[in-house]
Amino acid sequence: MPNIVVNRSIQIAGRTLRGVEKTLATGVSDIAHGPETFAAATVNQLIALPWTIANMKAFGMVADKDCTVYTNAPSTGTPAQTFALKANEPFIWYLGGPDPNPITANVTALYLTAPTAGTVFTVAIGLDLSA
Repeated sequence: MPNIVVNRSIQIAGRTLRGVEKTLATGVSDIAHGPETFAAATVNQLIALPWTIANMKAFGMVADKDCTVYTNAPSTGTPAQTFALKANEPFIWYLGGPDPNPITANVTALYLTAPTAGTVFTVAIGLDLSA
């Protein structure tokens, strides 16, 4: 089973600042989707990827073009969360990090709206199934 490891760094004017590598959990289960290329522009494309919030230790997604991801319902319904992803800017959350958990309810599915053909989307969730 994989581990969840966080690495943080930034480079400013040639100086690299690195945080200490942190292992959040060992022996976790992961679920993932992608990378998947959406050949045509898509609206509310279902990605069947359910998980329980109580088990979530880390969550990340990225796309190579701007797109929007909804949880639990398409944009035409009442999504639990909406994530506006910018091209090549990964969204990353992990337990114990500086940001609150962006997922507020168990996830039943994701829905992707990608207005540009050829969008490549990837998501990964780290779960501790012993929780």
